[in-house]
Amino acid sequence: MHKTINNKWFTIVELVVAMTILLVLTGLWFYSYTQNVVDARDSVRVSDLASVSSQLKLYKKARWAYPLPGDSFNILNRTRIVANQWVLNEDVTLTTLDKIPYDPSLEIPYIYSTTRNKQEFQLALTLESADTGHALLEWDYKTVSRNVLPTIVLAVQDWSSKEIWNGNSNRNLFIFNKWYHNLPYSHEWDNQPTDDGTPFAQLIDDPNIRFWQNSDYRNCTEIFESGKHISDSWVQEQYQILDTSWVLVDTNCTFNY
Repeated sequence: MHKTINNKWFTIVELVVAMTILLVLTGLWFYSYTQNVVDARDSVRVSDLASVSSQLKLYKKARWAYPLPGDSFNILNRTRIVANQWVLNEDVTLTTLDKIPYDPSLEIPYIYSTTRNKQEFQLALTLESADTGHALLEWDYKTVSRNVLPTIVLAVQDWSSKEIWNGNSNRNLFIFNKWYHNLPYSHEWDNQPTDDGTPFAQLIDDPNIRFWQNSDYRNCTEIFESGKHISDSWVQEQYQILDTSWVLVDTNCTFNY
């Protein structure tokens, strides 16, 4: 009788151990499966960005300008329009694409901005995987004033009213490429932008953040003719131009318009 009881007890211990191992393996499998699904969705997002960017450039080549974002709003600097932003949806006249892609998980359109003369653009999205950069941009935009307008994409708080985060389009809310600052949206239930609170003055000196510098304009007149000046009339503002040695230098410009 005593031997039989011991055999039963040993069997119960074995069962508990087996169940524990099974639970651990199930957890590892589920984590691996979830991560694979997330990575797959991120691959779709990266592919979408590359595809749309290519089609936008074909559109511009044929029509000499990029299409406006769907139902866009203006991004202002000192009451002057510097860019148009909203989303890449069916309202965008992009005849080179059969279907506008949406985020594979949230089923919302990607964020899209153009300069006011529709000659440069930026697309923005959020990657899900914690192992990669969070914000991702595709662009041909180049800033001519690093301290004023580093990008033309702002984080949006309310998708229904297009309200800018904190209710204003200040310089602390730009979206940076592959960096955890001012994301276009999160993958949580509220889809709100994620901002870690780092001030813009600190970000602008961070060597890990990639800013898109002027590579074309050699004087103030060329900046004005490009439509990328953001100063008020007769107000002196610092811009970056290429000197005779093809080096970017800070230069004060004043425009009369």
